Amino acid sequence: NMKVLVLGTGKCGSTRLAYALRDYYGANLVIEPFNKEYNDNKPIVMPVLEENTIVKCILGTGQSGSVDQDLFEFFLEYSLQFDKTVLITRRDQAARLLSVLHAQHYNTWNPDEKYTMMPWTMTPDKSYDDITSILESDKVLGAISSFMHIPIVYLEYLTSADREIAFKELTKIMMSHEEDSFDNMYDKHLDPRFKMNQNPYDKHGGI
Repeated sequence: NMKVLVLGTGKCGSTRLAYALRDYYGANLVIEPFNKEYNDNKPIVMPVLEENTIVKCILGTGQSGSVDQDLFEFFLEYSLQFDKTVLITRRDQAARLLSVLHAQHYNTWNPDEKYTMMPWTMTPDKSYDDITSILESDKVLGAISSFMHIPIVYLEYLTSADREIAFKELTKIMMSHEEDSFDNMYDKHLDPRFKMNQNPYDKHGGI
């Protein structure tokens, strides 16, 4: 039985990875328990962690247990309840930023719904705040990685069409005796055909 915390930066493949880990461990999956919008704006309640549970969280503004609490401190403390913490983001920060802004405009958040990137107009005043907030999550992820000595998994490698590259990336978070599960995880969740963004010009497996 494992309790695994998956921390991502938003539109970075964290849900797909959580799905893969859920199936591998045969675990329960809790998605963004501290995201009020995801939970119909209900009061935030610290989830009771049962054995064999995967919890996936986003390192974003308003996604910790308290609005006033520092994201780094909150998730560092929260991670102590887990057997394993997994960190994931995208190498291409510009592509991730574009995906998040697109999702804010067109509501393309659902990890189970594919979409095609559409144009939209950015307003300078609001977009600057959005961009600052979005990029801050990468800084928090990096700080957690450095403090806890945990490697960061990158979406572009994990979902590469080259299975050897994807396998190498997965070994960052899987123990040696678990690596035989790679083919099943890749075929069901990590293969680039599962990417949400169906833009044929997106060569990085967009989310």
